[in-house]
Amino acid sequence: MVYELGGPAFTLREPAAALSEITGEELPFREVTLDEYRAGLLAAGLDEGTAGFVTALEAGTARGDLDLAPTALEELIGRPATGLRPALAAILG
Repeated sequence: MVYELGGPAFTLREPAAALSEITGEELPFREVTLDEYRAGLLAAGLDEGTAGFVTALEAGTARGDLDLAPTALEELIGRPATGLRPALAAILG
């Protein structure tokens, strides 16, 4: 049997907001276009092919290609999946 495991979905802005709330420190978040993302990867030293590949992965993620209902995960662990904020709060304890 193959399981597609996923937890509750969240945007990239949500971890920044949750961490800011949990720590009491402002964690800035700035959305960038895919072109800006690719340019940042190139500026960080990635080659054209790798930057294009990673940017394509980011585009798919932004489209929701990886969004899964947490059904299989919840069935396997026997409880509701932990949401983002409670998970981050537990990690930062």
